[in-house]
Amino acid sequence: AGTAMATANHNRVEKEVRLNYTRRRANVSVVREHYLRTDISCKSSACRLCTRTNTLNYFVLNSEASHYLIPDGQTLAVFLELFESPVVTNLILMETTLAIVRSMSGRRSYLRAVSLLSSPLKHTVLFSNEHHMETFTARREGESQDEWQRRLLHKATQWYAKHLKDGGSSVSPVLISMNPEDHRELEGVLVIGVMDYIEAFLPDEAGLKSICQSIDTSLRDSDKKGSHRCHP
Repeated sequence: AGTAMATANHNRVEKEVRLNYTRRRANVSVVREHYLRTDISCKSSACRLCTRTNTLNYFVLNSEASHYLIPDGQTLAVFLELFESPVVTNLILMETTLAIVRSMSGRRSYLRAVSLLSSPLKHTVLFSNEHHMETFTARREGESQDEWQRRLLHKATQWYAKHLKDGGSSVSPVLISMNPEDHRELEGVLVIGVMDYIEAFLPDEAGLKSICQSIDTSLRDSDKKGSHRCHP
């Protein structure tokens, strides 16, 4: 196996060349390319770094928010109705997270999740974490898909926390998960359960509590631990 890298216009290209053998023992070269960028914005108007370098001057995350909410893949898929509520705003949807939603719940749920990006009032952004030089990490040998995606999510979340602080913002990311224990390795970021989040940040939203309780009941009735794969 071999690796080649190139840098141009703030882009880096990683190439992994793997040599395989066919039945006739002929060598076959397989080339995989992954493009990583340094100019992907955090899309927060609270960040001086991106407001200074992003020529489009296009920001969606509100600088006056108390926090930015990052759902993991399983939580976004299962509690999608909750995230569609107009009072749940300033969401950061990772590229990895949307891929999990599509894999776990299908195209319809994926498109519903993507539609969260279309409303200006939601202040919701897509972050291409798998194409950012500082947030992408290659899959380790022997690592499962779930473990790798969890590491991708953690690295991107930690990048947001540091980047916003370096950019002079007091806004911090919060990771919301229906299984907070899955993220015990994530340091320096608040990880919170779904109902705990509602009670802490949206205590007057009885409708959200009802949605959460209804989904919880449905999951219990269908033996949720057995009917849903545990994604990050």
